[in-house]
Amino acid sequence: MIGTLIMMKYNIKLLLRNPGFWVSMILLPIAATFMFTLQYQESTDEKANSIIELSSDDMSVVDADYSKLLVLAYDNSQSKSSNYLMEELNYYGLYKICSYKTDSYPDDFNDWAKDYMNDNTLKVIIYFPEDFEQNIIDGKDSGICVLEGNDDDRIALLKSAIEVTLSTMDNYAQLSENNDMYIKNLEDAEKNRIEKNTVNIIAAGEFNLSDKQDNFVNNIAFAIAILSFAFVLSGIFNANIIIREKHDLILTRINLSNTQVSSYVIVKIVIGFIVTILQTAIVTVGIFIFTSGDFGISTGDFVMFTASLGLIFNTLCIMCGLISNNVMNTLYFSFGMWMITNMLSGVYFPSMELDGWIGKISQLTPQKWVLTTSEMIMTGQKGAYITYLVVSVGFLLVIFMLGLIISKVSGKKSTK
Repeated sequence: MIGTLIMMKYNIKLLLRNPGFWVSMILLPIAATFMFTLQYQESTDEKANSIIELSSDDMSVVDADYSKLLVLAYDNSQSKSSNYLMEELNYYGLYKICSYKTDSYPDDFNDWAKDYMNDNTLKVIIYFPEDFEQNIIDGKDSGICVLEGNDDDRIALLKSAIEVTLSTMDNYAQLSENNDMYIKNLEDAEKNRIEKNTVNIIAAGEFNLSDKQDNFVNNIAFAIAILSFAFVLSGIFNANIIIREKHDLILTRINLSNTQVSSYVIVKIVIGFIVTILQTAIVTVGIFIFTSGDFGISTGDFVMFTASLGLIFNTLCIMCGLISNNVMNTLYFSFGMWMITNMLSGVYFPSMELDGWIGKISQLTPQKWVLTTSEMIMTGQKGAYITYLVVSVGFLLVIFMLGLIISKVSGKKSTK
């Protein structure tokens, strides 16, 4: 017992003398807490489904989202009727409507429309003539024209929607005694429009997060990326001590004394625990000082994640020190594991989900389980804490057993 305490005291002194250790202890954990202050552009459903108003100074329309058919409404009518038809199309949620209200009209509209669609990502242009509303009221042909660009099966659906809406507007016009009553009928129809609810189908293993919760997950992921670096860095300093002690034949002296090799390993593990506790404490202080505490999960939850990740990575680096007799090999292995697990877990690209065999491999990274558990907590899933506890203990047991076995093998080789 006395030998164990002496080893622990000696190792702690060596760590505290290293300036780089203080960086991993204080600066990096504090930097991680700043990730919770990142702000993102709000993208509400209401904003995403609104009609985009274009001006003559900015007619460029380029959109990388092909989930909706991009449509330009060239509106010479600028009337209540043209607005009503655009709102009806927008209500379906299948089209992204760009409205251009103007009194101008190109000399050769068909050529202009073709060139415009080639220069932009538009598929369709709907032209509203100046007398569009009066034609509807008079029971004449509306004069509306649909100009098609590239082939798209959704264009036929768009035409069908336009015809249905025009038929409805014709009915309103026939039932109205005058223009004012017709306009009032259109306004009443808009007010009484059935509220549309969007239902998202979530695949197994995925979670239905709001935009705000997605932003929280992003911040947690970036914080984890920095924290895992801090844990690996502090673990490497501990591993460096192990390698130096190997060169000084410390394991040989331990075997010749009454101290067990297992005690030597336990000392290293305990030091890793102490370092993790201190780093977790710094993170907790940073959260209270530099953030508002609103990042999707409670401070206690993130403290739990920080402590578990710290134990896993510090213990992993200790194992690297027991495996290798060279500091550079330990650096390569530790930082290699850190980079690979960060990439696989998705902390650099939290919005992207890996599928197939590589997605299954990502489940073997502790960072991935932090993100998954965070999403479970945000969506109120049951068993989140138990699942994470079991996974974390599993990681630690595997690493600890490997470290113990390898240290015994190394100890036997050093005595020969």
